[in-house]
Amino acid sequence: MFCRKCGQQFDNSLSFCPACHEPAANVTVSNSVSDVTPQFVQQPPVYAQPGAFYQPPIPQAKKSFFKSLNIKKIAIIAIPIILLLIVIVSILGGEVTIADYYDDLVSLEQYGGYMSAETYEFISNNEYLFPHYGGRENLSSITDWTITVDDIFKNVAKYDTSIVFADGEVVEIVESEDGTSTYIHIAVGNEFKHLVGVYLKDMPGIYEGDRIMVYFLPIDVVRFDNIGGGTTVAIYAAFCYYDDNFSGGI
Repeated sequence: MFCRKCGQQFDNSLSFCPACHEPAANVTVSNSVSDVTPQFVQQPPVYAQPGAFYQPPIPQAKKSFFKSLNIKKIAIIAIPIILLLIVIVSILGGEVTIADYYDDLVSLEQYGGYMSAETYEFISNNEYLFPHYGGRENLSSITDWTITVDDIFKNVAKYDTSIVFADGEVVEIVESEDGTSTYIHIAVGNEFKHLVGVYLKDMPGIYEGDRIMVYFLPIDVVRFDNIGGGTTVAIYAAFCYYDDNFSGGI
């Protein structure tokens, strides 16, 4: 076929000239809008299934993140995070002390505790005690043997710059994955007197149910939900030293 306008030859199957776009002689082009008939496709109506009804979603009560975790799980999560933050701040040039570490821990939501300025200064000036590697004999001279756990519960602020001794049964013990710290919960004397806190090292050979002696600095008296649904009142401590060998006395 030849184009009737430009004379270009093209295939008979084409409707337009590929050179000048002139319609082929056998094609009729209409510019009238009325010549275009809209096509509608009728869709079948949609009916609800018999007995079907809409049920709105039931709102779920929000559960506190910390209440959904027990103290052991919280320790596993919190301790490495705080250590990581300390490392990051140190890399960025900030001065972070062990006192900052304990201050962050006792202030966590599940404890709601507080570190006094005097306690902060004491830890900062005596970081070698947390932990102490010199043995319990070297701690005797700086331990106040007159202070009891009952004294601390009565007025923790009076003793928050003193190293204290106690012994009891390990209720919970959780080491961080990298072994740089250990959360420990000790029942002292009876089930109503508790010590909780962190020892900044691993504690090999110590397990739940073991009886140990500890040297510690009391930071605050805290309260937290226990797994029995009640509330545990405990002394939050920065642990200096521990021993499970009672053969040599205290």
